[in-house]
Amino acid sequence: MMAKVQPTVVPVTGVSVSKSKLELKEGKAATLTATVKPSNADNKGVYWVSSDTGVATVDRDTGVVTGVKQGTAT
Repeated sequence: MMAKVQPTVVPVTGVSVSKSKLELKEGKAATLTATVKPSNADNKGVYWVSSDTGVATVDRDTGVVTGVKQGTAT
């Protein structure tokens, strides 16, 4: 008899962001960081996107947000 053992997957239970709100002047930047919980989750990958790149851009990998013009983006 042969038994096949399945690996245990540790799912992500939450993600917190370093800042819930940013106010940036045009051309100024700030960096967001994310903390994935639990710390031993199998997939801790995070990528960033802006809801309106005409207002703020964000580097997908680093979380650096740059203000483009007045407005609101999430």
